[in-house]
Amino acid sequence: MNDWDLISFVKSSDKRLRILYLLKNSVFTPSDISTNLSIPISHVSSTLSELMENKIVTCLTPERRKTKLFKITEKGLKVLSKIDEITGGNIVDE
Repeated sequence: MNDWDLISFVKSSDKRLRILYLLKNSVFTPSDISTNLSIPISHVSSTLSELMENKIVTCLTPERRKTKLFKITEKGLKVLSKIDEITGGNIVDE
């Protein structure tokens, strides 16, 4: 995917956006993400998989079966930065 495709991919899902904004400032487990954003854990897991496929997030502990830690990548930060430029930072309802 090129940069514009990635931006469109992220913007097309509220869950993707909310998860990326959360990961922008810290490292989280899927359970933490689920709790913080009130998104079912199954949705968090599938969304993280989509984001990992596109190298927007990475798993810091891939060898662990449980309590995996995720963080946003540089590519993900660039995508969020571009989304903020386009939207004026008013994309996610808090």
